[in-house]
Amino acid sequence: MSAYLSRLTDSPGFGRINGLKPDSLCPYLYYTIAPYIYTIANGGWFSWVKRARNPETRSPAIITNYRLKKNNGRFVNEVVVRCPNPRVPVIAGIGPWTGGAVSVRILHGGGDCLYRHSPGQQVFLDSENGRQPLAYSRQFPEVLLRSLTDLPLKTAMTLFDQGHAGSITPAEIISPCRFHHGKTPHDSRRLLPDNCCPHVFQHVYPDVLAAMVDAGSDPLLAIQHPGRNDGENGGKMTVEIKKMQGRRNRTAGRLVDGLYALSRFLGHPRERLDYRLEIRVAASKAAGECPMKIGAVCAVNLNNSDFLCPASFHAAYPYLLLAAAGEKMAWDGSRGDNRIPCPDCAGVIYMVKN
Repeated sequence: MSAYLSRLTDSPGFGRINGLKPDSLCPYLYYTIAPYIYTIANGGWFSWVKRARNPETRSPAIITNYRLKKNNGRFVNEVVVRCPNPRVPVIAGIGPWTGGAVSVRILHGGGDCLYRHSPGQQVFLDSENGRQPLAYSRQFPEVLLRSLTDLPLKTAMTLFDQGHAGSITPAEIISPCRFHHGKTPHDSRRLLPDNCCPHVFQHVYPDVLAAMVDAGSDPLLAIQHPGRNDGENGGKMTVEIKKMQGRRNRTAGRLVDGLYALSRFLGHPRERLDYRLEIRVAASKAAGECPMKIGAVCAVNLNNSDFLCPASFHAAYPYLLLAAAGEKMAWDGSRGDNRIPCPDCAGVIYMVKN
């Protein structure tokens, strides 16, 4: 792990993203939690997490077994996310703070964490810098790629699209979820629904997560297709992220709303999935084989086990890009298994095979 960290932090590109994160947080951990920070900074909240009126209310960080699914929603005002290194038991809680700030608190630490993350460590991010996590999320995969390989981003993306990342398979299912009931492998060319470009989806995922939980981010995004910047306008795209309620009559809708409200009141919040989310391409100058052409609609996967969970896809993307370029992310320094966990500490640990 020390070699991966030093090669990343010593790389020429790291300087441009290091200023987008707090110095005290590991750059690998920060990539995984960046979408949650961005969502909360824009006023979003997660329906499965307890919420208190006082944004500074926190639960004691005394739980030691984060592999229990019920612990995910036990922390008041904090969504719980794990470190991407499966060999390090670092768990972070991300939540709101006074004045619109966002708090990142280490709930569990130890192992071989080179940043010495330990329980109680807390970092605050100013609301005025709410777009920094988005910029970090977009730039991190390329910086990591260039720190460990000599390949340009565009070449690695082409190899990814050709299937050179191999497959990603649940190696360990800590708790079954709606996406994984068994250890079925996913072909890296088929991780997202039709019309979804994996590189564009990674680029906009923080805004996708924000839309899921009704944050105040702009639904119409002007972006640059990652890896495609040929010519003056090459790669420019405009995409719209749209959330639509599932079909239901008014009486049924009120009943469902009441049941969710009662569950929250009783201290057992539940994730809401009675909606659809789509990414529509309004304009594009991205050439090549990108499936997201003008007018194309990419449905965000909310429950289909044929595809990867959106959160898992975002967390795994930089390491799948590395796999496509022929580089394993062997966290323990060996050339053994290439494992990446989903952000849920009671979820899935994947193995990448190429």
